[in-house]
Amino acid sequence: TDCYQQFEDPEDQFHFTCDNYIDIGWCQGLQQGVEDTLGSHIDDSNYSALYDLNNDENIDTTDTVLVVQLMSQNDQTACYDHFVPPMPQCPVPQEEVITVCKTDEQQNPLSGWEMSLYGGNLITNGDFETPALPSGTWTIYPDGTETSWEVVSGDGLEIQNNADGAPHGGSQLGELDSNNSSVISQIITTTPGESYDLKFWYSPRPNRPAGDNTIGVQVLSGETTLVEQIIGDTAVGTSNTTWVLYEYNFTATEATTKLKFSDLGTSNSYGGYLDDVEVRSINSGITGENGCVEFTDLPYDTYEAWETMQADWIQVAPSDLDHFVINFNEDNSKPTVIFVNLFDGNDDKPYCGDGAIDTNIGEECDGGEPVACTTELGAYAGTKSCHMPSIEVLTPQSIEPTYCVFNPCVSTEYCGDEIKNGLEECDAGANGSDACTTTCTAITPPNPQPEPSGGGGGGGGGFVPINIFNIQNSVATSSANITWETNRASLTWMLYGTSTSYGSEYQNSNYHATHTMALADLLPGTIYHYQIRAKDSSNYTAYDIDRTFITPGLAPQVLGIKEIACKPDVDGDIKDVMQFISGSLIRGCGPEVYHVLGNDLFHIPNWQYLHDNYFAQRIYNVRDEVLAQYGQTLIDDKTVKGRDAKVLSAKFYADGTLLKATSGKIYVIIDGKKVHVINLEDLKKYSGNKMYSVTDTVLNQY
Repeated sequence: TDCYQQFEDPEDQFHFTCDNYIDIGWCQGLQQGVEDTLGSHIDDSNYSALYDLNNDENIDTTDTVLVVQLMSQNDQTACYDHFVPPMPQCPVPQEEVITVCKTDEQQNPLSGWEMSLYGGNLITNGDFETPALPSGTWTIYPDGTETSWEVVSGDGLEIQNNADGAPHGGSQLGELDSNNSSVISQIITTTPGESYDLKFWYSPRPNRPAGDNTIGVQVLSGETTLVEQIIGDTAVGTSNTTWVLYEYNFTATEATTKLKFSDLGTSNSYGGYLDDVEVRSINSGITGENGCVEFTDLPYDTYEAWETMQADWIQVAPSDLDHFVINFNEDNSKPTVIFVNLFDGNDDKPYCGDGAIDTNIGEECDGGEPVACTTELGAYAGTKSCHMPSIEVLTPQSIEPTYCVFNPCVSTEYCGDEIKNGLEECDAGANGSDACTTTCTAITPPNPQPEPSGGGGGGGGGFVPINIFNIQNSVATSSANITWETNRASLTWMLYGTSTSYGSEYQNSNYHATHTMALADLLPGTIYHYQIRAKDSSNYTAYDIDRTFITPGLAPQVLGIKEIACKPDVDGDIKDVMQFISGSLIRGCGPEVYHVLGNDLFHIPNWQYLHDNYFAQRIYNVRDEVLAQYGQTLIDDKTVKGRDAKVLSAKFYADGTLLKATSGKIYVIIDGKKVHVINLEDLKKYSGNKMYSVTDTVLNQY
């Protein structure tokens, strides 16, 4: 009795509740009680029915055997049951379970069907939507930090926003052949022995030949290669993207697993595309006589329940998707979903891929070449392709989603291409002009205003918006200079910072039509966002779009003479490596730095060239014997040891570089294309930019 009072007293150290009762050693208590009363009979004073575990009115060796079994199982809940009453009755915890069932339309259970439960996506940024880019642009991320992907080799991961073809989903896609063939990877947490599903979408780059679009995929668990495939080695790009789903199953062998994608095509800045990469855990089961499968021992997560269809059956429910999405949490710890199927023995039913557009089942197309269309925004002329199912999917886990509908309309026209098209009123290029805004609307010159006179009344011309144009910037390691013009006098006003939230703002109190903003104390090697604003004396305002610039990093002076010339100071982690992949930077015992291009080496002429083209890329210090393994040395982009050389890719020169032709004409590289600089006024915009004299062969690459 005294012991019971201790348990029931809230102030006592032995007090317990139904929330923590299994923390008390009830099995140890039974063991001690059986030992203390061993050999007693129901009539003896030391007998206790609590320790007579088999209820035979004797506490003997049979009770000792039973308590040993309980102790070996360490089931405190079962041991606690021997103490009740008079102690509180505590409910047995309910098991958390997801139940997936299947019936026909008459609600008859269907047994023998495979049902699968997929966990949440373990891949971060598999859709390449981060960082967000303006439509029609692309950016290369050398180390992948902002993308959640690690760049293993090459110049980096290129992310595009409708720059050259439509993504599979969302607004963006990934390309591995940025400036050269690159490799990316991501490490995920896995459970050894559990099954996982890898799924991603692939498309050859539009208008690129076979050999440019090859991609390799690997799944590595410790030292074990679980998946290794080469895809797209014969794929030829059409006028737009043609997305194909690839899917692989694997069983993890370690607590972490690495997913790796490699560009295996020609290293020329043009490669195959990736989008919507997913890795999900898989739990599968077969429906029993009740038509259901129970999935237990699952962590809280968002799951997808899928059914594997059998011949001559049609899914009726769910009607909006081909799977159920289940939010498994404390408030929904025993969810049940029910698939409903209809038997259809008709072998001639239509399907996506039969070559016929079956509108009665919702098809808009069925393969074929892209067709002409007009974009919703801007009414630009473009093309749209038919969204078709994969023909190369390995071990598909479910029925295909809705196909044979058109992908979004994609156009190469846009506001800023200097061609009036779509709904544009004008197009004076990306910076606009005094007659055309940066959103391609015409600027109406203001009408002369009459002098005010007594008596009131009278009107003037219509309202003329403020236009911000001719925006230029020059950037140094820790400073930047931004200039722009407005079509009428306004305040010099700008917001800037390291994100689109900006954080810093400057606004003066004087009105000008030409503006200059000098920014100091900037961080080196950093992306800065800025937005120019304008306000005139009547308090009318205008906002420009968000723009960015990158300050150069504090790169080491790698091209100078080393402290000890020709000392074999080889990097320790690559001391035994003799061959490096294309795209690597290597340096022997001398100061020269070389770019590996297949079996050849390209000599980087100076520090500025290294900074402009290979910023943040590692330079491997190697023995001179490594340099000797390679063939010809590319002295520059025109000669190889005095002979004609192969010209490097169209992205050889960075945007903003000035190229001088043999004819004397000057061109500037913009978005990977050459633009003729017509006069000195235009040339002044690129004051301070490096100019290279090149051959016509080089120019013809752009």
